[in-house]
Amino acid sequence: MVVIACSTEKTGLVNRKYHATTTKYNVLYNGTVSYDRGLQQLNKKYVDDFSEVISVEPTQQDEKALIITGASEKNPHFQRAEDKAVKAAQLHSMNVAGKEHNPQMDEAYLLLGKARYHDLRFVPAIEAFNYIILKYPNSNLFYDALIWKEKANLKLEYHGLAVQNLKKIFRDNEGVLKGQTKADAFATLAQGYINLEHLDSAKIPLKQAIEFTTNTDEKARYTYILGQLNSKTGLKSEAVQNFQDVIDYNRRISRALVINAHAEKFSNQDINTIDTTAFVKQYLTLLNDRESRAYSDLIFHQLGVMHEAYGLNDKAIKDYNMSLKVNKSNDYIKVANYNKLANIYYKQKQFETAGMYYDSTMVFMNPMSREYVQVKRKRNNLIDIVRYEQITKTNDSILGLVSKDDDQRRLEIDKLIAQLKEQDDKKAQASSQASNSTSGSA
Repeated sequence: MVVIACSTEKTGLVNRKYHATTTKYNVLYNGTVSYDRGLQQLNKKYVDDFSEVISVEPTQQDEKALIITGASEKNPHFQRAEDKAVKAAQLHSMNVAGKEHNPQMDEAYLLLGKARYHDLRFVPAIEAFNYIILKYPNSNLFYDALIWKEKANLKLEYHGLAVQNLKKIFRDNEGVLKGQTKADAFATLAQGYINLEHLDSAKIPLKQAIEFTTNTDEKARYTYILGQLNSKTGLKSEAVQNFQDVIDYNRRISRALVINAHAEKFSNQDINTIDTTAFVKQYLTLLNDRESRAYSDLIFHQLGVMHEAYGLNDKAIKDYNMSLKVNKSNDYIKVANYNKLANIYYKQKQFETAGMYYDSTMVFMNPMSREYVQVKRKRNNLIDIVRYEQITKTNDSILGLVSKDDDQRRLEIDKLIAQLKEQDDKKAQASSQASNSTSGSA
C-alpha cells in the first residue's frame, strides 16, 4: 500500500491524498517556516534611509551593488525555503497527461519564487511565478503570482512595464482582487509610480493599500510614505496629519518609524505655529525613553534643526555635534549633521571650517547622487575663497609686524619661534612613541 501510494504516476485517491498531505505538512511546512525566519532576519537587519522616500517593503541592503558584483551573501533561511520548494516539485508533483493532480504544487512554486525574490535572484523568481500563471490559471494563488511577478519587474527596473501590467490586472479583474492580495497590488503599483517619480499618481493606490491591508506595520509604513509624498508635493498640512497618524500607532510599530515621524512632522509645520517649549519637552521625553536611545542621534539632530530655525546657532552646533557623537551607523544622519554644520559655518563666513565639514559630508554620501554633486560644487567654490582668505591673513600679519617698533616686532617673532619649536617637539615625541610602540609589539 505504501509503495503504491508513493507513486507519482498514478492519480488514484490514495496517491493524491498521500502526496498532497506529505507536501503540505512536511516539505512545504518546513519551507514556509524557513521563509518566515528569513523575513524576520531581513526585517531585523534592515535600516531605512529616511532621507529619501522609503520603499513599500524592506529589501536587502545595497541591492544593486550585490546584483552587479554577484557578492550577495546567501540568506540560509531563503536557501532552505527554496530547497524545500524544489524538493516538493521534484518528489511530489503528479503531472500526468499535462494535468497536475497534487493541489499543493501552486503553493510550492509560489514559495520558490518568493524565496528567490528575497535572495535577489529576480529572473529565476519570475520563472517560478510564470509557471503558476501558465499552469494554474484557476488557482487561488494566481493573482498573488501576478503581483509578485510585477514586484520582481520593479526590482529589475522595468518600472513602466510593471505599472502597465498592474493597471491591466486591476482593469481586467475588477471585483476579483480582495483583501491582502488587493492591498499588495495597490502598494506595488504605488512603488512603481514612486520609482517613475510620478508622486501624485502614487498617492491614490497608496491610500487604497492603507485601506485594504490588515497588517498594522504595513498600514503605518504606507501612511509614512504618504506623508513623505504629500510633503514633497507641497501639501504640508496633509503631511503633518499623516505623520501624526504614524505617531499615534506608538509602540505597536517600529520605533524608527515613530521617531522619524516626529522629525518629519516638525519639518512640515510652520515654524511660527510651533510651541517650542512643548517641542523641547517632548524631545527630552523621547531622549529619556529607553526604547528611543538607539535613535538619540536623530533626536539630537532634530533639536539642532529647531534651534537653527530660531537662529540659536550655538545651541544648534552643540546639538549636531552631540548627534554625531552618539551616532553608530546611520550614514544619512551623519550626512545631515555635517551638512548642517558646514552651512552654519559658511553663513558665519568661517570658510575654512565650512570646507572641512563639507569634506566630511561627502565621505558618507553616494558619489553618484545629485546631492553629492551639489555639495562638491559648494566645496570647490570654497577652495579659492579659503586660499585668498589665508593670503589675506598672512598679509595682515606681515603688515601688523611692519607697523610695530623693533622691540615689539622682536617679541612677536620670538613668540612665533617658540610656538613652532613647541609644535616640532610634540611631533618628535609622538613619532618616538609610535616607533617605540612598533618595536615593542615586534
